[in-house]
Amino acid sequence: TLECWAYIESTFNNAGICGSYNTTGDQRSYIIYQTHTSHHFGVAMSSNGTFESGSGIDSNVNITEYLNQWVHLALTKSGTNATLYLNGNSIGTTSSAPSTLHASTGAFFVGKMNGNNIHTTGYISDVRLVNGSVVYSSNFTPPTAPLTAITNTKFLLNPETSISDLSQSSTITCFDNTVTSTTQVKFAGTKSIAFDGAGDYL
Repeated sequence: TLECWAYIESTFNNAGICGSYNTTGDQRSYIIYQTHTSHHFGVAMSSNGTFESGSGIDSNVNITEYLNQWVHLALTKSGTNATLYLNGNSIGTTSSAPSTLHASTGAFFVGKMNGNNIHTTGYISDVRLVNGSVVYSSNFTPPTAPLTAITNTKFLLNPETSISDLSQSSTITCFDNTVTSTTQVKFAGTKSIAFDGAGDYL
């Protein structure tokens, strides 16, 4: 299960929100992104990273309807079945996801799609990757408080004083001028990470 809160300020073809990427053979997995030209919420889980391959998801839900507001995104995968949720509601499924995610050894990125260096413009917080558990198996009420490290959490990013993995299993590198921000926050008293769309990513 991969999930996050995102405050997207503008659309851009293939802009990555968060996910894993392996530069060998343009392999992508666990990618939540803006689909090419259509600007839908989408998922890439194939060796070539495109939803057209049949192993990803094009939600057909236009991101422009959700600009400048916080949305909760969650991707679950079990075997070859995967579901993308928006604000707790399923917006796309596939039964043809690869049984093994090709990019599982690739780096994990927040704020861009690494293969084409297309960046998200906006704010992201509460990124959590749980490997081995389907946290959401049906429509759900989005979290009402910052996420915590539950069983099988491999990565947890709730911006605090510094940008760090609260699951204490990953080293995070900030690129360009990526910083924490209180300009837009999902939960009072917390921070988000600001992405200017021109080079910022983790």
